[in-house]
This record gives sequence, structure tokens and C-alpha cells, in this order.
Amino acid sequence: MAQELIRHNVLSLDFWQDTVTYAGSVMPTGTIGCAVLNIPDETIAQLDAPCMTLNLLLTGIGAKNVDRQLLPKAQEAGQTIIHALHDVQPFSRLDRKQFEDYLMQAFSEEAFTELNEYL
Repeated sequence: MAQELIRHNVLSLDFWQDTVTYAGSVMPTGTIGCAVLNIPDETIAQLDAPCMTLNLLLTGIGAKNVDRQLLPKAQEAGQTIIHALHDVQPFSRLDRKQFEDYLMQAFSEEAFTELNEYL
């Protein structure tokens, strides 16, 4: 009986600060995730502004100082992201209405009050 050698293929990704290195190429960390998910460059460009808005909200949560004026902007940013990804696999399979309902709940005055109590 012939012995078969087991060959291990190794994928090495080196993460450092905001970059990832793969096969000698250095790129921003988010870029490789978008490439893996086959998100087109045009869609990535559409996601930049809404993601910045959501990052402002997350920064406020981290600093325990969330600006109430940011809630409707964050909700709109979430909707923009859902709509931008609607035709991109695998996101096209998501129930858009369900996620829009989640956004309404997540960025409601009640959620804001609960968040501030938690912080």
C-alpha cells in the first residue's frame, strides 16, 4: 500500500496596527475582509461615510459620552449600509425589513436611555 504524504497549505496573514500583510502585499485591515466577501470597490466607497458616522457613535460609547443628536444620523447610516449591501452576496440574502426594524429599536430614545444608564 502506497503511503500518501499529507501536505499542509498555510495561509499567513500578519496584522499590525491598521494593516494586514499577505503574500508580500500590505493593505488596510478592512480591505482584506471586503476582498474575502467580494464587496465591490464602488460599494466600499459608498460605505465609507456611514461607517464613519457609526464609528463616532462607538467612540462616544467607549468614552461614555454619547451625543443624542447622533442617534438619527447613526440610524440613517445603518440604513445606508443595508441598502448599499442589498445586491452584494451574501448580504443580499438578509431580510432587509427585519434589519431596518432592528435599527429603529437600536437607535430609539428608549435604547439611548438604557445605554446611558448602562454607561
